[in-house]
Amino acid sequence: MWLFSKKKINETLGIDINNDFISIVKLRKNNDEHFELINYGILNTDKEIIQTDRAILEERDVSFMIKEILYKMNELKKINETDVIMSIPHNASFMFNLDMPNIPDQELNEAIKFEARSILPIAPSEAEINWQIISKNDNELKILVIAVPKEIIAQYKNISKKLGFSIKILEIRTFSLIRALGIGSKNTLLVDFNNKNFNISFIKNGLMSMSNSDKFAHKVVDVDKLAIGINNFIESLQEKIEKIALFSTNLDVNSIKSQLSKKIKISIDTMDSCSKIDCKGKLKTDLQEKKYILAPAIGLAMY
Repeated sequence: MWLFSKKKINETLGIDINNDFISIVKLRKNNDEHFELINYGILNTDKEIIQTDRAILEERDVSFMIKEILYKMNELKKINETDVIMSIPHNASFMFNLDMPNIPDQELNEAIKFEARSILPIAPSEAEINWQIISKNDNELKILVIAVPKEIIAQYKNISKKLGFSIKILEIRTFSLIRALGIGSKNTLLVDFNNKNFNISFIKNGLMSMSNSDKFAHKVVDVDKLAIGINNFIESLQEKIEKIALFSTNLDVNSIKSQLSKKIKISIDTMDSCSKIDCKGKLKTDLQEKKYILAPAIGLAMY
């Protein structure tokens, strides 16, 4: 199951699962690189359905919740007519960078798996390993490697099987956000946070290059800790950061932006996930009101 496929799909259902809610978005791709919002659904989970430390899903609960959303969207009977992409939480994966010689892809794939043996906390045979070239020259490649435990992937497959559909692609949530928020050529930090934890990712030329996560104590947003995490991450990069993209699905990003701006000198933006989405009437109003909570699912459906 590839996380970095280049294939484009015309009509797609994106399903984003997290501990606060499950959101589903259906988009149709237009010829002008814009997307039309066809349908959406949101359900608050009211309980933790992901075991945070290992990102293990409560399969029965998740299946029931997705079924309920699809039923209300009137998409349950049409689910096999649409390609489905689902998000994987960032903490369900292991990410690391490798500097490798510039060798053919087939040799590179084996070399990456060999290197992964000394880096991964699990055996490479127990994970689905994918990689993407971040930069290259005549002699060297810089590569981002992502490994997802096969037991995690099996859970998503079990959930889709219970609902009678197959998953086209599984994608780390951060990648869907990059797409939804339109993060392009500028060197950007994407700061994705809620009241439990935060994830900081470095985006260069539209590609994620490095990422790091941390937790808030007592499940309360600590702006000081967030600022320290951002500054430490910037220092470790040794890259010029042009912009910080601040994002949260369920918290007031403008309030956090105001506080962070006093502690961080780099320009901070709250990003818009609607710039390439076309819709009319009530859907247009709904999208503006719910653009943050729907952003990860929008990014999935834009694949």
